[in-house]
Amino acid sequence: GKSSGGAFNLQEAISSLQSLATGSRDETRRASGNVADRFLSHDFSTWAKMAPPMDKLKLNAALQERMAWFSGKQRAKLSESLNGMGFNLTDDQGEGKGKGKRREKGGRRSGKRGREEAAGEEEDWG
Repeated sequence: GKSSGGAFNLQEAISSLQSLATGSRDETRRASGNVADRFLSHDFSTWAKMAPPMDKLKLNAALQERMAWFSGKQRAKLSESLNGMGFNLTDDQGEGKGKGKRREKGGRRSGKRGREEAAGEEEDWG
């Protein structure tokens, strides 16, 4: 790979995820491409096989928080690839395109209150 300086580094990856939101649109687009490539790299899958569950959870949370900064294609690739490695990413940005909308209908929240919220959220705009 281009900038892959050897093994995958968790801290580095998390800080690059966190800095995604700070640049201009073009910078963000470029950066998210680099970050996505890193998670789709061989180094990463090697790391994921060995990583302690806590580290994977940490990374999962950081990634999930930044999913919106990736393009639809990147999100699909990331969630497909990483979920195959024991991560649990949801592409909840789905703009109705592609197969990002796997939200089961009638997924009950909790009790009655949750139902209204769920109903309001499930509305399909457009």
